[in-house]
Amino acid sequence: MKSERLDPTENAPTDVHVVRELGKGRAATARLVDAAFRDGSTVRCVEKVFCPGRLTRAIYRIFFFAPFAYQFNRDAIMACFYRRRVAAEILQQAGVDVDVAAPLYVRFDAAAPGWVLAAEHVDGRGVRPTGLGEATGEIDQLVSVMHRAKDALVQAGLTGSGWQVDPRAMVSTANLLRRGQRYTIIDLESGIPAILVPKYWLLAAGQRTWPPFDDLDAGQLRSSRLAGQADVDALMDHTARWKTCEPAPLRLDTWRRLVARTRRHLSRTARATWHLLTRRRYQTYVGLRYIRRSIRRWESEQRIGSDEASDLVGQVDANEVATYARGMALHLAIKACSPWVVPAKYGGVAAAVVTGNAWFLLPWLLLPLARAVVTLSNWLACGRSVRHTEALLWGCLPTVGSLAFPVQIFVRRPALAHFLIRDFASRIGRRLPIYGGKDSRTEMMLIRWSDHILVAMAWVFQTDVSQQGDADHGATVGLSQSDPVSLEHTTKRAA
Repeated sequence: MKSERLDPTENAPTDVHVVRELGKGRAATARLVDAAFRDGSTVRCVEKVFCPGRLTRAIYRIFFFAPFAYQFNRDAIMACFYRRRVAAEILQQAGVDVDVAAPLYVRFDAAAPGWVLAAEHVDGRGVRPTGLGEATGEIDQLVSVMHRAKDALVQAGLTGSGWQVDPRAMVSTANLLRRGQRYTIIDLESGIPAILVPKYWLLAAGQRTWPPFDDLDAGQLRSSRLAGQADVDALMDHTARWKTCEPAPLRLDTWRRLVARTRRHLSRTARATWHLLTRRRYQTYVGLRYIRRSIRRWESEQRIGSDEASDLVGQVDANEVATYARGMALHLAIKACSPWVVPAKYGGVAAAVVTGNAWFLLPWLLLPLARAVVTLSNWLACGRSVRHTEALLWGCLPTVGSLAFPVQIFVRRPALAHFLIRDFASRIGRRLPIYGGKDSRTEMMLIRWSDHILVAMAWVFQTDVSQQGDADHGATVGLSQSDPVSLEHTTKRAA
């Protein structure tokens, strides 16, 4: 169902002829144009092309950590369109003898580049200087009118628009033109944050929108009960989306959203970690899902063929793989604690170097001990029917201990283990800052290194297994003893 809300971009002209440039401000250039529309009509209007200078762009980026909104943000320019319509109705309802230049359409000018807001052409003039011997002049009348307009807009909830007609902003008198006996506001769009008048600091702090920049009080605006409710809803909707997409580290509302988002993330992480530590079915599900997703990713990237992927998926369905997958999920739950443990580890190294006390190195043992505990619990849960020796020993190693169960799978399912270890190396190569990334030389180098490690592991486990003479691993022993080269070939074929 199509929305009944007016879309200003749908009214954009098919052709625009520039008559002349009217002036250039901090944020935009105003030009008189003849706009030709689809129905054949032509309208002479004023276009504000938002393409600010370097200083204005720098000020905006310093305060909001984002490009100048009216130049590139669609929601921001749409808010400009509806703000003018709402402001005109507020002033009319309040009985203030001030008009607002009506907005006509919105379009994007690729040549500028930047968004363009078109409004009716106001054939008026600026304020005349006070004559010699005159006690009062037009400037006094204009200031009085501006005060009434400012109060009406602020009380209705358009605090940012109030700043644009506030006489305490020394340049705001240029935002109105006199046409006959009435004044018309021709500029309601700010160029810089409203930080020059303390009143707007307090208003923005109360609304958690500091620093103030064309903000509005949604609650006050709703209570104004304007006739054009659709315009009010559109203004609040576009303004909210515009403000939300900007980092704006000084904006109080940004911190509130950041804290809420962090709290939700921590809550989901804690809940998932708890389920991984307490629910065996969930552990198996997460472990097998991790393996299957890795296989699908390599297949979709054409790093392995469909036949190799089918073979690996078939091995995932083996009974002992489900047990090892559950253990892998437990290790993933432990790894989720790394963001809290890593600072303690490296802080402990620094403290140990400064004080000479080796006890500060204990944080390095936290994750290995946790992996040892969960590996033993997983071993006992399956009644010792599935071997966990290699996983227990490997899990005691720092940093690479998360590979414990892929190493354990190596004893029973070499091809699957080779794939998982190479996938682990690939993930590290993709996540390394600066030099890492998908298909980078760093990723390829780490995968190649994992090949050499896998060949060395094959040699080590061949010796260990043959000495133990475990019948359960006869297939692996036979492969290793009969042809060591074939095991290396299997490693390369698996990935």
